[in-house]
Amino acid sequence: MYPFIGFAQPTQAPEESAMLSCLLAKSSGEDTRYKNISVRNVRIRGDNSSNGMSYSFPYGEKMLGYFEKFGKGDVLFNEKNYSVQQSLPLTLLDTLAAAPLGKFDFSMVGWAEVDIGERQYLCINFPFGSAGLGNGERDLTYAFILDITEGQTPVLYSWAGDLRALTAK
Repeated sequence: MYPFIGFAQPTQAPEESAMLSCLLAKSSGEDTRYKNISVRNVRIRGDNSSNGMSYSFPYGEKMLGYFEKFGKGDVLFNEKNYSVQQSLPLTLLDTLAAAPLGKFDFSMVGWAEVDIGERQYLCINFPFGSAGLGNGERDLTYAFILDITEGQTPVLYSWAGDLRALTAK
């Protein structure tokens, strides 16, 4: 007899209120909890050449961070990389997302945890809009959420667009 081996369940797309909370940097509903993550004791490795640069910091028992190499970035969570460029774009309030970023500036983002019931998400938002991205799109706002719910396969989702279009709805 073989022992039972459990597999992580494939994740379902996050609730709109999770991404809205991340974009707005506050809870967007009664059942949504938004909690800022304090970024302290950042460990910087690399030389921004062929080795790339990594920025990591502790959050509870896990390490969070960002890695960039050859103009492409990855979100780091629990010793795994999640490609920013390959993040899955979400549609919010019937508003399609713009093209996702390939990378971002670690020093320009906010980190938070968004909880909705039993679901947990790591939120990476841009409290200054797209300032500092050098893309000329000052009205665009970006956010990423990684489903970190226990037993779920982590997937990185993104939304990019004019936040004014969402808040006007």
